[in-house]
Amino acid sequence: MATVRGRGPGRAIIESGPCTGRPDRPFAPSSVPLPTARAAGTALAAKVGCRSAHDVLSCLRRVTVPRLLAAQDTDQQPAYATPLLPTDPAAAITAGRFHHVPVLIGDNHDEGNGWAAGIIQAGNPVTPETWPEVLSAFFPAPGEAKEIVHEYPVHRPDGGPVFGAVIGDANFACPTARTDALLAAQVPTWRYEFADEHAPPLTSGTPPFPLGAPHASELPYLFDLGGRPRDLTAAQRRLADTMIDYWTRFARTTDPNSSSSPYWPRRTVLSLAPDHIAPTHTAEPRHHCAFWNTHG
Repeated sequence: MATVRGRGPGRAIIESGPCTGRPDRPFAPSSVPLPTARAAGTALAAKVGCRSAHDVLSCLRRVTVPRLLAAQDTDQQPAYATPLLPTDPAAAITAGRFHHVPVLIGDNHDEGNGWAAGIIQAGNPVTPETWPEVLSAFFPAPGEAKEIVHEYPVHRPDGGPVFGAVIGDANFACPTARTDALLAAQVPTWRYEFADEHAPPLTSGTPPFPLGAPHASELPYLFDLGGRPRDLTAAQRRLADTMIDYWTRFARTTDPNSSSSPYWPRRTVLSLAPDHIAPTHTAEPRHHCAFWNTHG
């Protein structure tokens, strides 16, 4: 979440997940209590031989990046109950205890595909036969995997996109929708879904299935990523220009709209795709949010 300050009141842009997901789910953008984060940090320091160091931070800085990544069990989640983040974001937003400023919020159409592809490439194929077992490893609550299999059946031997949809819907699309609804009850919000199904890949190699618009794939459309090539087509460059116009105008004025870009109405989801920028009301049904809203 980025807080943008300009003339007058502040504003916020929430991208890459709203930090309101369930912290017990892999890949969920969420936050954890400070003691949990400290325990994870202590365990990491021990794995790389720094727990007993006189200056733990200096020791960690000397550890190579590959060794740190190998020792890291999961993505590290931000801690709350700190001066920077005093309250769990999910609880604060639910209770309305947040800075009341305009918000631009969104996610990507295929958020979970990158993680699903990585899991498959690690030797976990998703087929009609293996699907229940693969799901059980990530959704171990009694009966939960069975319900998800029923909601997201796999009928073909290339079930990676289904797995990606489960990860993306559970951890990104539906938490983003819920967060937007809570925020919109109190502040102006504009919500988007980045939907370029041919977005340039952010990693090398050939994935086991087309990734579409996975997590972070919108970033090259908005930012100079420090040397990463922006292999965009002419249509993709037009999309990038429009997105940059929306983001910067929102930062300047608290409203992303201008006469030079397609109108972005509130209380809709603006689909962002090359030569097709238009509001849609169908994001929640497509992402099975009625199902996930009953599953935490």
